Amino acid sequence: MTKTRDLADLGGGFIQAGTGAVQRTVDAKSDDAVYSAGAYGSLKLERPKTALIPYSELTEDVVVAWVLQKLGDETVLGIHAALDSQINEQRSSSKTAGLPWT
Repeated sequence: MTKTRDLADLGGGFIQAGTGAVQRTVDAKSDDAVYSAGAYGSLKLERPKTALIPYSELTEDVVVAWVLQKLGDETVLGIHAALDSQINEQRSSSKTAGLPWT
């Protein structure tokens, strides 16, 4: 399955504790691109101990690294597992609608 990350909004100005949040999404698609699932969340970043980076100088790679570090490996793996589970449920659903004889 393919997973992509996106950062929707960095809050403007400088990212610092209590003022900026990162809106993050992770989207997953089955290898055949028939099924998809997504996860969304907001994450507040703590003020770094080093100098702040001006908003205009941030890169996606830097912010994604901050988000992954803040979430931790277990949480990231849990999000990915939940998306895989949602896609597997779509692929071979244990739920159905309607009547079985129609």
